[in-house]
Amino acid sequence: MLYERRESFIKKAKKASKARALDMSIAHWKRHKEGKAESGEGIYSDDCALCVKYINDTEGYRDAYCEKCPVKERTGYSLCRGTPWHLAAASFEQCSLSEDQSEEFRKAAAEMHSFLISLKEVR
Repeated sequence: MLYERRESFIKKAKKASKARALDMSIAHWKRHKEGKAESGEGIYSDDCALCVKYINDTEGYRDAYCEKCPVKERTGYSLCRGTPWHLAAASFEQCSLSEDQSEEFRKAAAEMHSFLISLKEVR
């Protein structure tokens, strides 16, 4: 079941418009900040609609990553550098999401959620 859900998510994310992928990512981080992430829903690139849509690593050049992603367009950096994602990742590593999310992680997830919403407000 988890595999089918992931495959469906990846197909939807790849076909999504930029605005729809952003909405999907906002919803993803909202679930995390509220402690309502689905079983198996992490925080890495295969869980993020924007990453699924925009990470292009087929050529192996890091500079090609994330071209046209609204996050990179805002920060100027690929792989979510310059965003709250790295704070979330650090605290994510320290907690077991299958049981309970730490307060620190949820706070970082809320910051990432707010950051993504700010990208929508600029449009």
